[in-house]
Amino acid sequence: MVGGNSIYVVNENVSHEKKFIIEDLSIKDQIIYFAAEYDVDENKALAIADSESEFKNVPNYLYDGENGYRTAYGIFQITRTTYKGFCGDPAERLIPTKNIECAMIILTESGDHHWNPSRTAWEKMI
Repeated sequence: MVGGNSIYVVNENVSHEKKFIIEDLSIKDQIIYFAAEYDVDENKALAIADSESEFKNVPNYLYDGENGYRTAYGIFQITRTTYKGFCGDPAERLIPTKNIECAMIILTESGDHHWNPSRTAWEKMI
């Protein structure tokens, strides 16, 4: 359930007090949560995020700005074009939770080839 910019999770089988805010979880725990929601291998997702950004919400080291050529950003280093194609407004990829959820959507719908440049690093971690 979405409330403002926060995503609240409510298990219908427990009391209302069991609600939690995804953003309150660590980055790794958010990845584990969304991997389970989208039936993605959590070890692969964690390895990709570690290889791409070391779990940091940062621009690509070659970042040229929002209008530049290299615009990969966030925990999973998602480009503007890829984010727009799978998840909508590319500005959202700057929000860690949105970046993580979009990565799970990409992995589910298109596979892991989007992270081929770092494949040799993350495959060693699985």
